[in-house]
Amino acid sequence: MLHIRCGTDILWKLDDAGLPGRKLSWSDPLCEGPVPSADRATLRPIRAAWLARQYGVERDSDLKDLADADKVVDEAGSQDEVVLWFEADLFDQAILVHLLPRLADVCGSTTRLSLVTLHEYPGMKRFVGLGQLTAPQLGELFTSRADVSPEMVAAAREAWAAWVHPTPELIAGIASRAGSPMTYLPAAARRMLEQLPDVRTGLSRTERQGLEAVAGKAPSLHAAFAASQDLEERPWQGDAMFFATMWELTQGAAPLLEAEGGWPTLTDGRKNPKLALTARGRVVLQGEVDYWSEAGRERWLCGTRLGAGVSDWRWDPSINAPRRAARR
Repeated sequence: MLHIRCGTDILWKLDDAGLPGRKLSWSDPLCEGPVPSADRATLRPIRAAWLARQYGVERDSDLKDLADADKVVDEAGSQDEVVLWFEADLFDQAILVHLLPRLADVCGSTTRLSLVTLHEYPGMKRFVGLGQLTAPQLGELFTSRADVSPEMVAAAREAWAAWVHPTPELIAGIASRAGSPMTYLPAAARRMLEQLPDVRTGLSRTERQGLEAVAGKAPSLHAAFAASQDLEERPWQGDAMFFATMWELTQGAAPLLEAEGGWPTLTDGRKNPKLALTARGRVVLQGEVDYWSEAGRERWLCGTRLGAGVSDWRWDPSINAPRRAARR
């Protein structure tokens, strides 16, 4: 048996629950950075290079980790069963739409594919993720796991093609649907699109929430992270992901944020600098200045490359959809 989880948070608890088999942590966050190809061999070095730049990890080591995980997935057909442990949020769903078609192809009809997925847990006021649960609770979820249906695989295959498409219209089509065999996919696709620069401010939803938190009652990095997560319908970012986003807003000739006390690294997340909006950060947040058109940065949303001379897709909340926007 093979268990796959997007992270390490529950793997030791699965062992404590007495669940047999190998445990694989999938560590490539496919809701962030460039995803311009459906072919994993092509995509892997692109992802490793981006992860190294974004998070300061060692590229060659990360490339090996990604290759090792891919090898386990490619050999999953040798197992009797593959159990996927994924939640309803964007982080998990983005990885799931990639893995399900791959696993269906290599497992065929000889290996059972099953799924543990949920958005709430009985008696828990705010369910964020499986990491909140105890080993016995995870063991109970294992006994009620569901088989992955052909319809779910087909939905994931369509979504993965949309994820790597060079424009966001296909993701928007999925986001607009009332339902899907993958229950949580439309909402996750919509949240992905909200990472596009907004038509009014040029900020992604995460950037806007972070700035609003700092402007309000969360003037430290850790407090801003907690406040931003409270605004998410289904929290999906880890602290390192949020910190990297906020750090970018402190950079450039005209930053939106100022930080005191040093910025935390992946190995020292305890640093908690005090943050403050700059004068430019305040006018951007108010919609008086378009951050994206002036920033001169490049950004990827899945397979869509954004930047000067490339494309200028924006998120328009008035129509709940992406659209091309003329630069100011």
